[in-house]
Amino acid sequence: MSRTWAVLVATALVGCGGDWFTSDRSGLPSVNLTATVRNASEEGPQTGRFAVTRTGSTASAMNVSYSIGGTASPADYLETLSCTVGIEAGQDTVDIVVTPVEDGLAEGVETLALTLTTSAWYNVDQGKASGYVTITDQALPDELVGFANSAWPGRGRDRRCTGRSPYVGPQTNRVEWTFSLSGFGYPAPVMDAKGVIYTPCWNDKLYAINPDGTQKWTYTGKGCLSPCVAADGTIYWGAPGGRLVALDPADGHEIWSITVGGTPGLHLTPNIGRDGTIYLNLNDGAVAAINPDGTLKWRFETGSPVNTSVAIGPDDTIYAGNDAGDFYAINPNCTEKWHLVASGAVGCGMAIGDDGTIYVPAGGYLAALSPDGNEKWAYHIGGGRAPALAPDGTIVVKTGSGYSEGGGYVAINPDGTRRWHYPISQNILTKPAIGADGTVYFGTWDSNIRALDITDGSLKWSLNTGGWIECHPLIGADGTLYIGSNSGRLYAIKDL
Repeated sequence: MSRTWAVLVATALVGCGGDWFTSDRSGLPSVNLTATVRNASEEGPQTGRFAVTRTGSTASAMNVSYSIGGTASPADYLETLSCTVGIEAGQDTVDIVVTPVEDGLAEGVETLALTLTTSAWYNVDQGKASGYVTITDQALPDELVGFANSAWPGRGRDRRCTGRSPYVGPQTNRVEWTFSLSGFGYPAPVMDAKGVIYTPCWNDKLYAINPDGTQKWTYTGKGCLSPCVAADGTIYWGAPGGRLVALDPADGHEIWSITVGGTPGLHLTPNIGRDGTIYLNLNDGAVAAINPDGTLKWRFETGSPVNTSVAIGPDDTIYAGNDAGDFYAINPNCTEKWHLVASGAVGCGMAIGDDGTIYVPAGGYLAALSPDGNEKWAYHIGGGRAPALAPDGTIVVKTGSGYSEGGGYVAINPDGTRRWHYPISQNILTKPAIGADGTVYFGTWDSNIRALDITDGSLKWSLNTGGWIECHPLIGADGTLYIGSNSGRLYAIKDL
């Protein structure tokens, strides 16, 4: 099976049928199905779970029928699913547990979909008739090789900076917990293989927070931007003045540090290549490559401040843009592959698609570039920034005040045509996080976290945090959304 993060539900159903039915169904109980734990994994294993619930009398037992679909086969999970589940007398809910089989195969993300079928003995709540669980394996996807095997180890999640998760995020704004930061949460937390969250703060501290919301440790340095987590668990954090530190995940002590140049500034965000090389953008006009032992590998000079983090393509090409509008493709050996000149500064953030297409904001446009540097299309975004990629290939990017419909987010189809625009009058600095179902998550200066439907841009939910938001969100393996607010809190948002 080819690797894909798209959650695809097959229309063909494994041979289980429904039942005969009667025309008068007004007195029958109603049944519904929900996926209560949507994300399952072979590692652990981490089980998925469906819940079948009935309303009405529970005086007698009831059998409920369902059909099976999706891309997973029966060999991918331990349970034998019989297309029927029994709810015992006195109970209103029964669980269907899915335990993935660790088969050692690199299968990417598979799905198991269950849909309730009609019966003579109950009515099906058509609004909650089906659900799905994603099953991932242990094989690390290519874009995460070099990073920790975690749900979100770097800014933009992976070295291609896609902002795309293989997990389904929260469908409601329920707050699981908040963590009090001694300052503003900014700008992008990351996560290690054990689920520990590392979030920077304007008070020059990096916080390590356990999955239950308790503090593990803090490190005081001179940085406030995004860290990343390497394959061995080491945390890399950039600081103004071109300084990079490597921290031990156990207690946060400094393993090494290196100063590679740069003037005091804020835009230093490391990325990691598949061989473990750390790439750092510098506002003295260079891109630096640093070995995992903390020694300088090379510096590539661009001639103008590089105030946006680099992204790395599927073929290991490093992409970087500067304030003068120069956009470079750099080979891993520090030679120039090609470079283009835009009509204005290269904006903050870029993203690279599965096929190597580079989506980069520059000169008021979002440009789609092929790996050889040819422009596929350019869409006017009026000074926007920070694109993210949905599972279906849609690009979601912030629009600026110069956009025809004003500020907000625009969804652009892979062919460069507009799908929808969600207007927001307040400033937006965050790169969205996009779940496996296409839900788009982001925060704005009006203090709200929002979740949008990728199909039409409609609002699924919002949450007011009481403080403006510059923090990029992340999605954990259990579907929890993490995002910081300038109210001084990190939020964990999770469905029941």
